[in-house]
Amino acid sequence: RLAKQYHPDLHPGDAACAKKMNEINEAYDLLKNPQAYQAYRQQQQQSAYQQAYRQQQSAYQQQNQQ
Repeated sequence: RLAKQYHPDLHPGDAACAKKMNEINEAYDLLKNPQAYQAYRQQQQQSAYQQAYRQQQSAYQQQNQQ
């Protein structure tokens, strides 16, 4: 659906649509490759854990400064 919406043939010369179409193609390539998708999911999960840890540390430090 998005590929039809942002296809460069429908928007000749529109750099924003061309960029969006490249992002769509990259996402599709990732989804159709199970190994690449698994690596992506692991990276996202690790990033989420790291962010939660940083937030927890920050809250702890703020609490101890008061």
